Amino acid sequence: LQASEEMPIIVILGLAATTIIWVIILITEPYSRWVGLGWMVSGLILYYLYRRSRRQPSAHITGDREKLN
Repeated sequence: LQASEEMPIIVILGLAATTIIWVIILITEPYSRWVGLGWMVSGLILYYLYRRSRRQPSAHITGDREKLN
């Protein structure tokens, strides 16, 4: 995100609401902690395997690769 770009207020409100709901669920539903953790771990593993099968880096790099060396 460049300094000249601005985030819409709806994005910020959506992030805040999602975070609040997530914290409430974690506090009130102990079982959800383990299901959520398993879901996150399986998603990260699938993401890693997909990127590896496509021979792509895990993060998007912009710019000239020669400048990075």
